[in-house]
Amino acid sequence: MISWVLYLGGERPLNKSKEWVDSAQSLLMAAMRAGYPPCLVLLHSSDPLIPWLNQQAIVWMPLPDILVGKRSDIIKALNGDSAQLVLQPVTQRLQELQPQWGLSFYSAWIPPQIFSLPKQAFLNFHPGNLPELRGFEPDSWAILRGMQSIRGSVHRLTLIYDAGDLAWNTSATSIWAWDTPTSLIERVTSIFVKELPSLLSAMQNKCLVYTPQVNKAIQTATRAKLVSEAVIDWQFDSHQQLSRRLRVFSGQNIGIPLQAKLDGKFYRVLAMELWRGPCLIESGKCLGYYQEAGNFFDGAPIIATKEGVALIKVDELTADFCPLTLAQLAASTPSKAHAKGHKLAVSLSEFNPTSPYKYDQYGVFYANDLKLNHWSYAG
Repeated sequence: MISWVLYLGGERPLNKSKEWVDSAQSLLMAAMRAGYPPCLVLLHSSDPLIPWLNQQAIVWMPLPDILVGKRSDIIKALNGDSAQLVLQPVTQRLQELQPQWGLSFYSAWIPPQIFSLPKQAFLNFHPGNLPELRGFEPDSWAILRGMQSIRGSVHRLTLIYDAGDLAWNTSATSIWAWDTPTSLIERVTSIFVKELPSLLSAMQNKCLVYTPQVNKAIQTATRAKLVSEAVIDWQFDSHQQLSRRLRVFSGQNIGIPLQAKLDGKFYRVLAMELWRGPCLIESGKCLGYYQEAGNFFDGAPIIATKEGVALIKVDELTADFCPLTLAQLAASTPSKAHAKGHKLAVSLSEFNPTSPYKYDQYGVFYANDLKLNHWSYAG
């Protein structure tokens, strides 16, 4: 029988079978049904999964609080003899159990004092292709880059994030035009949970084949790099890319707001609808402010794009970014003030009667029933 330890991080996606549950719960159930229960689960003392573990009589052990946060913070906290003593209960327990394998699931950085103890290897599940999607938010980068599919990767743990030899991959799943990072990571994780028995069987039979990650030139994605992608470039972004930015930064809450420039000032973009048609003026210029039909976008700026126009629902961009409820979202349009004093609303046909605008499949987010037929012209 395989002897393995599961190391759980605190930020895990949900998994749906009959209902939405913690993906770690689904993972453990899959392992136990296949006859591969872990000998120990390591997790933080405040983890909400603990009551369920107790119900299932699964042995668990709390991790020290210093093993929460960024790699640099953990390394800094572990400097010094006193901090090393904090790890001793965990390392001593692992030395007693002598597990063959360790498996990390959505954890923070794990120090070598822990990941070096299993006899065979300590593996990590990464919810994205390696090495292409190494680092922060692989699901977001897969969407931003226009990738057609994504898969989960299992690799050896090393001192460097996501850089260890590859041991196993999940089946790939397609990335659809409506996918958000949340829907994508939930699907990739669900596939991993479903295919976990195959991985555990390979671990038991010692038939994993380790492959060094090629293309070492690929840089690890960081939060700072993702922030640089959170600004709309009206001059170069196609409707497809606008949709990708919208889904990545407005389709989840990672504390990075999507931004767009309007009248020399940056705003936070909450929702967007794209309409394909004639390019009337230079991309990025404001044609007017939406009026009358469709309350959701009432007063919203109408921006010229490379392929038509975009209606953007915006909010003031503040340092203390926080997500809005749907009710707050529906009520938020500070750009409505821009519409005051402009000419009366005109129909879209007055701009180009022979080339009507068509609703674009990209950028659909909250208001699917909008009819773009009345504007307040800014000319």
